Amino acid sequence: QRQFALLQGMMEQRTEFVDETFYDVSAWTQPLAYNLPHAKVKRMPATREASLAPSKGSLPDAAIAWLVPWGQLQAPALLQELLQADAFVQTATTPFSALTNEGQQSFGQGTLQIHVAIQKEERRADIETILESAAENGLEVFSATSSMTPSGQDLGNSDFAFLEPINPLLLSGPGTSSYDVGEVWHHLDQRLGFAPVMINIDQLKTIRLSDYTHLVMTDASYTKDVGPYMLAQIGGAVVAGTLDRTHPLGFGYQRDDLALFRSGTAKLEPSQNAYATPVRYTEQPLLSGFIGPERLEEIRGEPALIAERQGQGLVVRFADNPLFRGFWRGTERLFENSLYFGQVIRSTRIPE
Repeated sequence: QRQFALLQGMMEQRTEFVDETFYDVSAWTQPLAYNLPHAKVKRMPATREASLAPSKGSLPDAAIAWLVPWGQLQAPALLQELLQADAFVQTATTPFSALTNEGQQSFGQGTLQIHVAIQKEERRADIETILESAAENGLEVFSATSSMTPSGQDLGNSDFAFLEPINPLLLSGPGTSSYDVGEVWHHLDQRLGFAPVMINIDQLKTIRLSDYTHLVMTDASYTKDVGPYMLAQIGGAVVAGTLDRTHPLGFGYQRDDLALFRSGTAKLEPSQNAYATPVRYTEQPLLSGFIGPERLEEIRGEPALIAERQGQGLVVRFADNPLFRGFWRGTERLFENSLYFGQVIRSTRIPE
């Protein structure tokens, strides 16, 4: 096998090391970074020649609505482009099936619906151009031929929630980590297609927060050292989480298991509401890399992501960076869902 060492470094899940002193990342497992299912094999599996699906080309004119499955990597960028084009976009909060130009199709939670009849007449051509371009570039965009559905909510049902445009405010400058701030900026600017407003923390009192939909706060910097201190830190390892895919922050994922990149030792104070914790660490969390025994023990079964209603807003807390170095793409959907779908999260009342 050519480039064996490179392939091994990309694919291996090592958890035991001769030297357990790490100043930085101890695992770079590529399939875990993209949250892809994978397995070791001892012989070459039977394969067949791959065939690329042909482009669907132009969208049919007779569409009742356009439907975009949310699990696609580029779906959030498409949503942002539609919102910037002043389109009215809804998202499905429950699964359903629909009659489309490709026959009957099943759709999951988070599916985007762009209903033709409710769009502004002067914006309709632009919206169609955006959707046509997305389809020609590989995204699945279905044209619904009926508002009545074989199963689940009909397309005009209130289970489709309208999505408001977002305008996040990103805190930066002294007291924040330039790495973490840069990762958020890169994702918003390069991946989603819009540049966020950035201010220093000490400017907060001069800002009218009502002009913004989100306040994005990253971790502060911490100092690294060597020796016993490093055994108490986590330079970078891969841990396992369990995801609630029925929660809006879990929309678009296909499996309950989720590989998280853990760097640092942040812990979340558990919520009293179990429904507010869409991601938890498993009881055997270490997937790849090095974590000291004490740090590993303290995250078993603990919350990795909490989203709670506070007054008229929503507070989303991440124990780990979902956008680590722009490389850990398997968890970036959690961040995107917090931006776009946080508005559809409702408080769950716990019986007394």
